[in-house]
Amino acid sequence: QLRRHRETLEALREQAPAVPDAEVLPGFDEYQFQRVLSAYLALHPECPEYRIAAEGREAGPWIRVLHRALGAWAEHRLDHLDVEPFADFTGRIGSALRAVLDTAEPRERVLVVTSGGVISTILQAALGVPWSQAVRFNLALKNASLTELKHREGGVLELHAFNALPHLAGPADRPLHTLV
Repeated sequence: QLRRHRETLEALREQAPAVPDAEVLPGFDEYQFQRVLSAYLALHPECPEYRIAAEGREAGPWIRVLHRALGAWAEHRLDHLDVEPFADFTGRIGSALRAVLDTAEPRERVLVVTSGGVISTILQAALGVPWSQAVRFNLALKNASLTELKHREGGVLELHAFNALPHLAGPADRPLHTLV
């Protein structure tokens, strides 16, 4: 239901008119980056990475600050602040994913337009890796990239593609490969 998701779907439809109408599932909404960051900085106002990030225009320091903030959030150190508790975030994603998989026909292709935190959370669960790895997935995801999962018998999700940009493969498209 987020604007960025709607705009992405509209762009897809311009290129592939056969993309069906969307069912809006708020469970796939991204975490609120500003709230997570603000909550983290409220606990750590002297964060050295934040001072460096605020002074420059480089993405690297911001990625390091976000890594720290997401780690604190995943460890439930921000739950008492003005931020969606981490367990609620992961729980709503799991519920939305189950709803999609439970209603999909065998071999049916399903397109979910969402954001990096949601994709990373689904990958974390599918691959059985610790949340710290999911944070790395999240911070590595490029805007407009594709991740492909296959739903196997018994509810198993297999990763088949991650962070792919086949639609932005030309040399002139390289500047469009952005993280933030």
